[in-house]
Amino acid sequence: MTSQSLQHSFPPLPSPDLGPRASILPFLADHHLPYLVPAVFYWIISFVFHYIDTRGFLSKYKLHTSAEDLTKNRASRKDVIKFALIQQAAQCILGYLMADNSEQFVSPQHAIAEWAQKLRYIELLGFRCIEYAGPWFAFDTKVSAMTSPTAIWRDSLSNSLSNSTTGSPHPANSPIPFTDSEIFIAKSLYWILIPLFQYISAMVLADTFQYFTHRAFHVNKWLYKHVHSMHHDIYVPFAYGAFYNHPLETIPIDGIGFPYCLYLAGLDNRQAAFFGAIWTFKTVVDHCGYDFPYNPCNIVCPNSVLFHDLHHQTWGMKYNFSVYGAFWDWAMGTRWSPFDSKAQAKYQKGKATAEAVVAKGKLQAEASEPAVGKSTAAVNACTKNTINEYSSVNLHPLPFPDHDYPWHTIMANETNTIQGLPSYSLKPVPRLTPWLSDFHLSLVLPVAAYWLVSLIFWYIDKKDYFSQYRIHTPEEFKQRNRVTVGEVLRSILLQQAVQTSLGLVLGYLTDAGDFQGREDYDIAVWAGRVHRARDAFPWMLALLGIDAKTLAYQLQTYATSVGYGVTTEKPMVLLTSIFNPHLADGLTYGFAPWELWAAKSIYWFLEPAARFGLAIFFSDSWQYFWHRAMHSNKWMFRNIHAHHHKIYVPYAFGAFYNTLTEAFILDTIGTTLSLMLSGLTIRQTMFFSTISVMKGVDDHCGYRLPWDPLQWFNEQNTAFHDVHHQSWGIKSNYSQLYTTFWDHVCNTICDKSPAEVELLYEKGRVLARQKAEVEKVM
Repeated sequence: MTSQSLQHSFPPLPSPDLGPRASILPFLADHHLPYLVPAVFYWIISFVFHYIDTRGFLSKYKLHTSAEDLTKNRASRKDVIKFALIQQAAQCILGYLMADNSEQFVSPQHAIAEWAQKLRYIELLGFRCIEYAGPWFAFDTKVSAMTSPTAIWRDSLSNSLSNSTTGSPHPANSPIPFTDSEIFIAKSLYWILIPLFQYISAMVLADTFQYFTHRAFHVNKWLYKHVHSMHHDIYVPFAYGAFYNHPLETIPIDGIGFPYCLYLAGLDNRQAAFFGAIWTFKTVVDHCGYDFPYNPCNIVCPNSVLFHDLHHQTWGMKYNFSVYGAFWDWAMGTRWSPFDSKAQAKYQKGKATAEAVVAKGKLQAEASEPAVGKSTAAVNACTKNTINEYSSVNLHPLPFPDHDYPWHTIMANETNTIQGLPSYSLKPVPRLTPWLSDFHLSLVLPVAAYWLVSLIFWYIDKKDYFSQYRIHTPEEFKQRNRVTVGEVLRSILLQQAVQTSLGLVLGYLTDAGDFQGREDYDIAVWAGRVHRARDAFPWMLALLGIDAKTLAYQLQTYATSVGYGVTTEKPMVLLTSIFNPHLADGLTYGFAPWELWAAKSIYWFLEPAARFGLAIFFSDSWQYFWHRAMHSNKWMFRNIHAHHHKIYVPYAFGAFYNTLTEAFILDTIGTTLSLMLSGLTIRQTMFFSTISVMKGVDDHCGYRLPWDPLQWFNEQNTAFHDVHHQSWGIKSNYSQLYTTFWDHVCNTICDKSPAEVELLYEKGRVLARQKAEVEKVM
């Protein structure tokens, strides 16, 4: 068959109609579905299991008893829900930033025709191979083209087409349309087989990624102790706890790694949303705590719920790392069947121990309270006091006993009595104001500070005070800014209303509030740490060849010879007790007086200072890298951050003139995370947030005031940030609020000399003055 006759074997393809596809939902674009649909599924499925749990349905399929839930889990369900909300907020932000809204689609008709064309190529290739392999259809080596296998194939296509349509022969030199069988196979490929292959590829990629990262979080002690152990605070899994993870685990694995696996599998937005919904369903079901029959997840992983539940037990943490299937656990030798006799024995032993702990708590409650005053709270308190005894047995060892679990909220009226340390009872801190709680005051004060400081600078500007310290002239303010003061004020009011509402919701979910009554206990804990550090000091001296005990006795002998009493003079007590603890008296809770004094100094001064320092560092880091990203990424700058840079001549009211998206990312999320990580109390939060707002307003005030205390911190002040607002300095000085650390580290500090900067400022003043004069003439 000639090439000219072969080209007529393939009909022309229909137009691809390349372009965006209409959204499946009228109120939501498709590229938002991959991160919103799984979040909605999580809450729906979790609520269903919550309802089943509270109503007592399916109790015969429940894996753990209520006694195990009370004694084993170290995170309350309320805490779990709070962090699930925070995690989903972070994932939605990442999803919003990573969403691909540039997907282009061809029409299904074109795609199906392409697959049909590929099938015809495969048919032609097969017959060509037969033709060139030898004279199998005709024994004459000089067989003509019309009797070759390729010619037979084309004739059969023409005959089948003519028989199926009009019955007349198909023209010899015209393209042969696709047959019904080719169209059927092409449609099967396009609508079923190819998507199925993509879903299987996504599952394999995601399962591989999850297995090895999950196992790494267990193998590496630092990662487990500081990151993954948060998820394992839930020894008795329940549906809401499926996504109770540390942010350092959520963001790289669920927020970035998992979506990237779907991208490599070639899933589009709708397919990614469907896949995310299915695997959210499986993850929640695996944590539901019910081994109910006909579980659809068992199709992928047999005994899915039991398989993962074993991993949550302290004796099973080194097994069953897989999240979706069980292939990698089988291949890497980390699979442990939940039906194994040893596993079943450990399950029964755990249940019996939990029941014993609860029974003991009830007996203590009955013995400690009169019959009339018995309450559930008392029983629970006594039960909690017996958990230490339960944990000391090898049945339920804690993987890292020194873990402080800073993410957990201490509830009011909680009591604790540890041997050798003072007991404590928590009570709410009295309000600063009788008409407003401290939490609500922490939301009101930053808003009030913004308007108060802005009004002060507005009054200074209106009365033209301190004009010698002004950076820009009034002409520049009128000529260069591309947004009116009225628009700025309306935007600020809307932003503050949204942020305050979010703060109220977050406060409601977290039961925000400060408690008192634990001060002596915390000081004693710090004294214990100082005591351990003191014990290490003689060992350090021994490395230098100095015997600490001998040195202590020499100091005692010297002190006695000069009439300096060891037990009466504080400096000598300090020295001798460091080198030899047995020479010191006056111990309180087993601690020397100087240890308690050091502990008080740490608790009241150094620890709060460290928390403020951590909050400042995290806040500055968050602001710097997001701010720089919004300048580096053209889409983000054009659609999000350019709003703020309509103000070329900064003024106080414009300090927080941002889009709601930027305000949510930089201010709401950044401030919330910095406060959570640093562990500031409500009153410390009140101070930190108010000072931050005042500093932000001051940095935009437009005045280099030498006596302004907010400009004394370092070079991060009004003059520094004003450079960033100029067209010639917009690619430098990204740091905001407190320090310029990251600008120096990343080499984004403005490299112009003070003389060059002043020359550029003067050039702007002259141009604004000339433009104003031209407008007056016109």
